[in-house]
Amino acid sequence: MYRLYSLVLVGSLLCLFTVPVTCTDLALCPSGWLTSLTSRSCILPYKKFKSWDEARVWCKADAGDLLIKVDKEKLNLLYENHIRGAFWIGLNDKRQEGKFIWLDDKQTITNITWDRYEPNNNDNGDCVFMSIHASYHKTMADDPCDKKYYFICEMFPDCFTNTFGADCSEICSANCGGPSNACDNFSGFCLYGCDDGYQGERCEAECAHNTFGANCSEICSPNCGGPNNACDNFSGFCIDGCDDGYQGERCEAASYGRQTEPTNWLAYTVVALVTASTFGSLQHVFFAL
Repeated sequence: MYRLYSLVLVGSLLCLFTVPVTCTDLALCPSGWLTSLTSRSCILPYKKFKSWDEARVWCKADAGDLLIKVDKEKLNLLYENHIRGAFWIGLNDKRQEGKFIWLDDKQTITNITWDRYEPNNNDNGDCVFMSIHASYHKTMADDPCDKKYYFICEMFPDCFTNTFGADCSEICSANCGGPSNACDNFSGFCLYGCDDGYQGERCEAECAHNTFGANCSEICSPNCGGPNNACDNFSGFCIDGCDDGYQGERCEAASYGRQTEPTNWLAYTVVALVTASTFGSLQHVFFAL
């Protein structure tokens, strides 16, 4: 069974300026995993004693494998999280003695910080463990693959949050719907539709003429003023006011416009009363009906 973890945002503490993402474009790694921004991967040390092959099985159950390409940033990440001890990593010379390669590569690695007198192929040691010391340095040594050590897993999410394309170098549209503006990591198409006022597979186009709202499915009021009855693509509020006889932000309520002035019945009543008082009769009073 896969050991799945709920997704959480990684804090801005991990923001580095050496990668083409911003602090708001952090990875969504499983809860408890560490995020390596330079390698765009998630790292999890396990303090369980396993053989090298058992450790790989354990990591693969988490959709990953043993840690590869240990660089300064990954090492600092482990130090900062107080990870200490000896851990299996994804380096070995199983294929050819003395030619150490990472699990994802066929190229022989030469710049390895070996421990003293290592590698020595003691007891046919083909697998490499890394010792992380309290003094902020690491050393590596080979040992038989059936020995038991802690191990470090690494997984590579498809893309960081809000990124897609080759090397995850493109940014999802800010107009993608949903809480995180998520898009397909290959095409960039928005996964949850568009924010109100936008349309298209990547939600990059504003609503077409006279439309607004969710999926641009609503029509601007025909009572919007101006030659095109234009309205805001998000709210539907009329941009150029209302036609005569209408009011409100969307010009949907009737009102008295310039062409429909109401009869002032109070004024006519006052005139009638004054006339009656003067002439003693309403007989000749003219009312506008």
